[in-house]
Amino acid sequence: MEEFKKLGIKVVTDTNKFFDTIVIDCHASGFSSSDYLLAEFHKNNINLRRVSENLAGITLNETTTIDDLADVIEIFAFIKNHSNEQGSYLSNTRFEDIVYKGMPSVLARKTPFM
Repeated sequence: MEEFKKLGIKVVTDTNKFFDTIVIDCHASGFSSSDYLLAEFHKNNINLRRVSENLAGITLNETTTIDDLADVIEIFAFIKNHSNEQGSYLSNTRFEDIVYKGMPSVLARKTPFM
């Protein structure tokens, strides 16, 4: 989420309580519409979800990798003109200083299921 903030991407999902979907306010992020944002991501074979004319969702799951997240950040950086070439925004050591904060305790499973 910190990279989104740096790029001026306005996340409307409560970043402390989201589960698997991040919702972006397209207008507040500088995009004309959710359709514009979806089209830009489709060029990179990434599907976002149109929530409304102004909102777009990015859904993550257990198969999402750190490199998938880097791709999303790189696309945002490119379409927001923070990089001249897609794939050049993040440094090679981009994930070395990231500290995993863990799952919020309210979301942790409390039963032996799974």
